[in-house]
Amino acid sequence: MRCDMCGGDAEDLEDVNRVYLLPEPQQLDDVERWCFSCRSQYPHEPAAPA
Repeated sequence: MRCDMCGGDAEDLEDVNRVYLLPEPQQLDDVERWCFSCRSQYPHEPAAPA
């Protein structure tokens, strides 16, 4: 499976909502699947269970 953030192959993907911090915090409603590396480096919130 591919990470929606970096495009790398990963088995540890989790559903997240991307968060932009500037100019003010804003959480997007779109659910993306991110690998551990991206989750540890970029602002996000865990996606609500469907």
